[in-house]
Amino acid sequence: ECAGISLLSWDYPKHDSLHKKIEEHKVYPITVLTYLSSNQKQTLLQDGVILCAEIAKKPQVLQKLGLSSQKTKAILDEIALLIGSK
Repeated sequence: ECAGISLLSWDYPKHDSLHKKIEEHKVYPITVLTYLSSNQKQTLLQDGVILCAEIAKKPQVLQKLGLSSQKTKAILDEIALLIGSK
């Protein structure tokens, strides 16, 4: 604080932490998704897909992963719950 540098981390500062900002603005990274493997997440990240909202807007980005329609629906349902689009 004496150097005038603000610190932002997952739980600090208590009322304006990274965790609070993510939840408030609903900008969840795809890494929170439970239905995708690490390799599938990595593929999406390499394609520039970082946020769950990006998948919600363009679900066709999941086609590259070769998922079943059932798994794709589960992922989209999970995203909808996270970002509140349902």
